[in-house]
Amino acid sequence: MNKYKKKDRSFIENKVQKELESFSLKHENGYFIPLVDFIKDKCSINNKLILDFGCGCGDLGLLMLENGAKGMIGIDISRPSIDAACSNIKAGKISNAEFICGDILNMSWTYPQPDLIVSNSALHYITGDLRIILKRLYEILKPGGFIIATIEKKDLNIFRSFQKFNLLFMPKVIRKNFHYLMRMIYIMRSLLFNNKGLSENESESLKGKSRYIAIPTVQDKTKEELLNDFNDAGFEKIEIEMMPPLNKLSIPHFFIMAAKKA
Repeated sequence: MNKYKKKDRSFIENKVQKELESFSLKHENGYFIPLVDFIKDKCSINNKLILDFGCGCGDLGLLMLENGAKGMIGIDISRPSIDAACSNIKAGKISNAEFICGDILNMSWTYPQPDLIVSNSALHYITGDLRIILKRLYEILKPGGFIIATIEKKDLNIFRSFQKFNLLFMPKVIRKNFHYLMRMIYIMRSLLFNNKGLSENESESLKGKSRYIAIPTVQDKTKEELLNDFNDAGFEKIEIEMMPPLNKLSIPHFFIMAAKKA
């Protein structure tokens, strides 16, 4: 039975990875302000080099630059996301940010060691043993540096089953264009209830977020399991608490902060 469960898990993980490689989500303006403020309450980001692991379009890391970080490096496996991030820094003439498309496990690290690693809502999509990627991040992090990560809380089994069903059985063309249906719902709601419609920025964000209907997390960890994984990777001073929601639709996330020995 365990052998078949492992095969099923591996199959789902491979499907999720394929989805993420073509996934791109541009967050609405100001989305990450509460998270950056929360991080700043925990540690200083002034004059720090930031590594944003699973950076997406780079929104979080670029906001941290605006809040005092001296530089940032973003890495993600999604080519569309990295292309969007590179376009953003080119348009903004930002010289202290760089974005890399690739798997951090399969590349040599030739960049300076970051003072702080951030990873928002990305670690729960890591396939295989989470400790392997955590150990790699530990190696890259500067001694005395910190890692800050948010990861979905393990309490959404019904929703994840729905996501897995859609991933396996919903045609790809529908998964990629589901946002059109969601936009129609918003339009109908605005007409019926005289509500404000979607802005251009919100509409672009919806295009990405609608893909979540078929992208389940693959790391469903309890607080105790996460504590053990970070500890096994070498981190110390590990703190785990609930992350304040970024907006009213936010899924509950753990906020994890840990240090590398100086």
